[in-house]
Amino acid sequence: MDVDARVSFADSNSSESGSHDSHSDSDNNDSGDKSTDHSSADEVSEHSHLFATGLGNMARMANAQRFRPLISALRSPSDDMQQMIALQELSEVLSMSMEESLIGVDVGELVQALVALVGGEGLASGNATVMLLACRCLSNLLEALPVSGSILLRYGAIDVLCGRLLDIEYIDVAEQALTVLTQLSRDFGARVWEAGGLSASLMFLDFFATSTQHTALRCAVNCTRSILPDHFTQAIDVVSVLERTMFYSDPQTADLSCTALLNIISAFRSSSERIQRLISLDLLQRVLARIRDDESILLLRLLVAVASSSCECAMRL
Repeated sequence: MDVDARVSFADSNSSESGSHDSHSDSDNNDSGDKSTDHSSADEVSEHSHLFATGLGNMARMANAQRFRPLISALRSPSDDMQQMIALQELSEVLSMSMEESLIGVDVGELVQALVALVGGEGLASGNATVMLLACRCLSNLLEALPVSGSILLRYGAIDVLCGRLLDIEYIDVAEQALTVLTQLSRDFGARVWEAGGLSASLMFLDFFATSTQHTALRCAVNCTRSILPDHFTQAIDVVSVLERTMFYSDPQTADLSCTALLNIISAFRSSSERIQRLISLDLLQRVLARIRDDESILLLRLLVAVASSSCECAMRL
């Protein structure tokens, strides 16, 4: 190899070496940049988390401070006026609340105080307005925070609400109590049934306005979805009401009644004997007569359910 060739080869090697060094430096710089980027992202994430935590703590404190004096006022049995003012404000606040806006509130303490007022506890004069407002607060609370239903059960709300339903002296209170009971029946239908809530809801049905009758029958639909074999005796009493209301002229009343009756038949369809005890020949004849005039899908489903559950009833058809 001559001198020029050796020089050219050396220059080539030097150039390649420089290129490799340049790439190496570039890679190191990229690696450093990426490390810096990750570090910055972690810092931003941590600051965001701390900021969110701080806001959450502030919200809890603000909510607690807002509700604490209201709850305290509810526990002042010597001052009905103070209770009413607190209940009116509480009802308004809860009607505009969402689950997030109740963070930090002692819901158990709030429910306990409201249930006591619905039951008339500490109300020497039996102030119906206080009972009504307390019921309304419970209803608004259930809408804003559905999971509070289990807390209402813990403090005996179902028994207290049933008591108000059976005390027809205060019709407005009874109607509001029925609304709360129906809300509870969405998730706790069996508990409402076992406590006698459905019987209480239907006992004075004819005293209520049509819209309130709808509420009572929605409670029946919810409760009958959760019916158990041990509920058969009560089911007979409920059917005696439904077989009357399913022929009311109001279409929604009739449909809700028929739906609840279908739920009951479905619950006991494995026992032909029980179906025969629940569904009378007179009821079947009235259903057939109604179908001739009005081809209701629900009534047709009712006949099919009865016939498929009991050969004796099928023969009557």
